Amino acid sequence: MTSSFWNAADAALYSKLTGNAALTSLLSGPAAVYRVLAPEGSDVPYVVFKAQSPSVPVRTLSGVAYENALFQVKGVTLSHSAALAGTIAAQIDVALEGPALTLTGYGHLKC
Repeated sequence: MTSSFWNAADAALYSKLTGNAALTSLLSGPAAVYRVLAPEGSDVPYVVFKAQSPSVPVRTLSGVAYENALFQVKGVTLSHSAALAGTIAAQIDVALEGPALTLTGYGHLKC
């Protein structure tokens, strides 16, 4: 996959996660969403996301037909209880359900 795809996918995922007020209200701050790793010393709780298993672009004679990727998105907490982590996980699900991500420079595949 091209770096432009990853840049667009990262930006879309970040925007979708930070745009969910119910999720960000559970975090240490409204921008406590990080790609790959949180900066050292980051306050918890926060969310981290990264690509897990990119697929090979499906090509046609005229170019790439579509690209897809699998991302891991997880909440990080320091607690003796799993309650907050479960609540964050549920809000991650809510944030990512519904309308598809909008990737700049890419369209939606219609079947």
